[in-house]
Amino acid sequence: MQALVTVAGSRDLMLAAPAMILAAGPAASFAWEEFFIGKLRNLHTRRAYLHGVRSLLNWVELQQVDLTRISPGMIGRFFDSLTLSVPTKKLYLAGIRSFFDVLVQRHVIVLNPAYSVRTERYSATEGRTQSRSCHVHCRDVAHDRRRSDCGGFRRRARAAL
Repeated sequence: MQALVTVAGSRDLMLAAPAMILAAGPAASFAWEEFFIGKLRNLHTRRAYLHGVRSLLNWVELQQVDLTRISPGMIGRFFDSLTLSVPTKKLYLAGIRSFFDVLVQRHVIVLNPAYSVRTERYSATEGRTQSRSCHVHCRDVAHDRRRSDCGGFRRRARAAL
C-alpha cells in the first residue's frame, strides 16, 4: 500500500512514500512527508531530491536491505554505480543526506549513513574564458603596431585636439 499525497500549488506533484519507507513504520512515513512536503519549498529542489532519494531506495531494495541497515559503504557503491555527471551526483548526495538527517531526527535510524560519503571533486570556473594565451595576444598586438602605423597617427591626432 502506498500513501499518495498531493502537494498544493506544485502542479499536482504526487509524492508517494516507497514501500521501504512504509515498512519502516509511521515515524518513517512522517519523516518522508515532513521532508518532501514541509521542508522543501522549491519545486525544482523537491523534484531533484525526490529523484535522488528514490533512486537510492530502489537500488537498496534490489540489494534486499532494510532501511535501518543502510551503511555508508552501500551509499558509496550506489554512487559508484551511477553514470551521471559529478554535479548531479552532488545534488543527489545533498538530498540523500538531508533526508537521512530527518530520519535521524525522527528516530527511525540511529546515525546518518550518508554523512561520511563523499563524491568526486568538482569546481566550475566562472568568468571570461580567454581563447588565446597572453603570449600570443601580446605578440599579435606588437605585430599589428609594427605592420601598420595608421592607428598611431589616429591616436596622436586625437591627443593633439
